[in-house]
Amino acid sequence: MSQYIPFPLLITLGVCLYVCVCVCFLFFKIYFWVFFNTHHCRYSLSPWPSVMKVALQK
Repeated sequence: MSQYIPFPLLITLGVCLYVCVCVCFLFFKIYFWVFFNTHHCRYSLSPWPSVMKVALQK
């Protein structure tokens, strides 16, 4: 079986993928928080649905 992936390699790839997703999510959260704070006036003036504003406040 030439296409057999070793189990330790599978675990390593899974952990790397998990860490990448967590880091990307954290960066996205920080970026969105900073962007929302710096552009708060523009957000309140923009014609967004009230549903989105309620969702962002939670």
